[in-house]
Amino acid sequence: MYWRTRCIGCGTCAAACPSKALAVQGDGLHRGEGCTYCGRCVQVCTAEAQTWIGRQVKAEDVFQELLRDQLFYNTTGGGVTFSGGEPLAQPDFLTALAALCRQAGIHTAIETSGYASEAVIDQVIPVIDRFLFDFKCMSPERHKELTGVENTVILRNFEKIVGAGCDVRARYPVIGGYNDSDENVARLAEYLAVHAPGCGIDLLPYHSLGVGKYERLQMPYSASAAFSPDRKRIRQIQSRLEAAGFEVTVGG
Repeated sequence: MYWRTRCIGCGTCAAACPSKALAVQGDGLHRGEGCTYCGRCVQVCTAEAQTWIGRQVKAEDVFQELLRDQLFYNTTGGGVTFSGGEPLAQPDFLTALAALCRQAGIHTAIETSGYASEAVIDQVIPVIDRFLFDFKCMSPERHKELTGVENTVILRNFEKIVGAGCDVRARYPVIGGYNDSDENVARLAEYLAVHAPGCGIDLLPYHSLGVGKYERLQMPYSASAAFSPDRKRIRQIQSRLEAAGFEVTVGG
């Protein structure tokens, strides 16, 4: 991760790069497509303008960390929530860790987009107690336009999870200018009324806290036109979903 405000422009990282993928210019460091993420630039950066984020761990290692808070799980009725990123992108690790939690009597939940193979869904259903399932856009065409994929697989997986008797809660990230239309709200209500009429819904108003992370990762932020709906609009959406028979919270 690159921290522009820390960079002193010395060029040591570019000189050390074995792939010659780095260049220091007037506006800071630029990383080319040839970067292999070998970490050599991090090792030589004395200003700590480049840092490693994350580390490789085993499921048992993470489980031991989780056990340190077991007292709170037992006294509050809480548990462990796996989020991300997308936890289903690492199904074997997720399954192993969730299985350890289940064996210890720790409740497990997962925040997911639902975009995964059917085999992965089958793999995690036995070890996850609650699914917090995102619904970004109900139109397959609009969903593909916004995310790069249609929602066919996502809806199929949701129906599979519900059909297996799992505890589910729908989560609707409300992104101004992208998926906050009356049509999308109506289609979400219609879909859930058919497939999961008893589930609750969390409205998650968009915020721009991730923009800085994109900059530090030197990735383009494609949702620059997005905005957070105001309270009035969120309340309108909440009222319409409640009128359709759902218990709705803002946040979650």
